[in-house]
Amino acid sequence: MEKDCQITCIANGDEASFRQFIISRYPPLYNYAYHILKRKELAEDVVINVFVSIWEMRRHLPDIENINAWLYRLTLNQSISMLRKESRWISVTKGITDMELDIADPGPESEYDQETIDRLNKAIGELPPRCRHVLYLAKIEKVPYKEIAQILGISVKTVSNHITYAMKRLVAILKIFLLFI
Repeated sequence: MEKDCQITCIANGDEASFRQFIISRYPPLYNYAYHILKRKELAEDVVINVFVSIWEMRRHLPDIENINAWLYRLTLNQSISMLRKESRWISVTKGITDMELDIADPGPESEYDQETIDRLNKAIGELPPRCRHVLYLAKIEKVPYKEIAQILGISVKTVSNHITYAMKRLVAILKIFLLFI
């Protein structure tokens, strides 16, 4: 009976009841989202989005027969949506080319010729996907290592290792290439 009253109060726009609802429902929904997403930030975002959705559709809450099942379904759907966004973003960044790295158009006073630029493009394309992704975020987007680590769910040391590996690999490939020119 108390839950029915709380749902009715929320449906009528009672923010205090909604806060209590969030306090009681946040932990299990967060755990459920975290179990699916395996990342704290993503799970938090999903649960926040769930509660925003609930508030936006609060007038329809009394019509829902099983609020708990509905909450978990909403959380599952939001988690799946988040996974899709993440996988699209990762697949887009896996295909990073040198064109995106602004090396393809060095400008008229550049000492690089098109063959060197093409070779660098190819070398970047041959880097492992995660390494290429980190290189793009650090060198082009100028994202700090700590933020990259948080975005990708890796340590700052791993970010540093990816950058070091990428730079050594690119320098080595270009040195070999330039020796034959």
